[in-house]
Amino acid sequence: MAVRPTSAEVSTLQGFALTASGLARPSLPVRLGRAWHGRASSAAGFTLLETLMVVSLALVVSAIAIPISRNMIAKTKATGATMEVASWLELARNRATAERRNFEVTFDTTQRTIKVQRVEYDGSKTAPPVVRQLPENVAFLRFSGAPDTPDAFGNGSDIDFDGPSPWMFTSEGSFCDANGDPSNGTIFLGKPGQRDTGAAITVFGATGLLRSWKLAGNTWNR
Repeated sequence: MAVRPTSAEVSTLQGFALTASGLARPSLPVRLGRAWHGRASSAAGFTLLETLMVVSLALVVSAIAIPISRNMIAKTKATGATMEVASWLELARNRATAERRNFEVTFDTTQRTIKVQRVEYDGSKTAPPVVRQLPENVAFLRFSGAPDTPDAFGNGSDIDFDGPSPWMFTSEGSFCDANGDPSNGTIFLGKPGQRDTGAAITVFGATGLLRSWKLAGNTWNR
C-alpha cells in the first residue's frame, strides 16, 4: 500500500531532485539560471538611443579629424620638400669646394626647377647640368603679407638675391652674383593656397651656409 506524503513533507521535498542515489539539493544558480540569463542579456545590450548617440559622436570626431589630418599631411610634405631643396643647394656647395670649381645655380619659377651646372676656369660649362624639380606640388612662392625672415635678406620676390644672376657657389664655398660679389638671399617656398605650408631658405653669401624657416601665421620659426 503506497504511503502518501504529508503536506509538510511535500514542502520539505521542494527544492530537491531525485537521483540514482537519492535526493540531492540543486544549487541555487541551477534553479534560477534561466532568470539570471535573462537579466544579464538585458544589461549587456544597448538601446537604440545609445547607439545613435555613439554613431553621432563618431561622425563629429571624424568631421573634425579629417581636415586636421589633411592639413598636417600638407605641412609635412612641404617641410620635406624644403629639406630636399636645402640638400640640393648644400650638395652644390660641397661639390664646388671639393672640385675647386664654381657651380652655377639657376631657378626656374615656371617649371619649378633648380639647375646646377659646373663652370670651368675659362667660363665654359662642359658637364651636363643637374636639374631638380620641386616635389609635392611645392612652388617658389612668397605668400602675400608674410614678412621677411629674421635674416632680413629681402622678400621682394619669390627668389630674392643681391646682385645680378647668374648666382653660383664658388670654389671657396661662398655664394656670389655674376660680378663675383657675395650675395645674400632668400628662396620662398609653399603650396599655392595653403599658407601653413610656407617656408623659406636663406643663403649667406660670404659663407654659402643655409638656414631653413617655417611660416606660422605671420611669424617665421626655425
